[in-house]
Amino acid sequence: MLIRRWGLPAAVAAAVERHHSPKADGMAAAVRLADLVVHHAAGTPVPAQALRDTGARLGIGEADLRELLFDFPHAGEGRRRAQEPCPLSRREVEALRGLAEGKVYKQIAQELGLSVSTVRTHLHNVYRKIGAVDRAQAVLIARDKGWL
Repeated sequence: MLIRRWGLPAAVAAAVERHHSPKADGMAAAVRLADLVVHHAAGTPVPAQALRDTGARLGIGEADLRELLFDFPHAGEGRRRAQEPCPLSRREVEALRGLAEGKVYKQIAQELGLSVSTVRTHLHNVYRKIGAVDRAQAVLIARDKGWL
């Protein structure tokens, strides 16, 4: 959404929108690989096969992938411990986690067994409670506070 709002080329928006697909290719595969590496560097478990498959789609072999991952020294540190109590309900955190994973309301609703309207309400409550103006800021605030 932000990429389109910023008026960036449609090809960039399409690559970002498709990067979660295991069959992403071209620019979308490059964004997918970058996303997987960033998650790895943050200590989030990343399936090795996803890295290998995405690398292969870009012509990057396992040795080069290992070198790339080695360049991120923070891997494996895990999530940051919360410094203050989380004001969000369990469902609000689950919905926000879906946003952090790059999912849209419909995907989050399906995974949580909720209606899209309920997910939208949960996320608007999140924004209000933590003072975020949009989804990106909400995710950043929650990660910074250690709630995600």
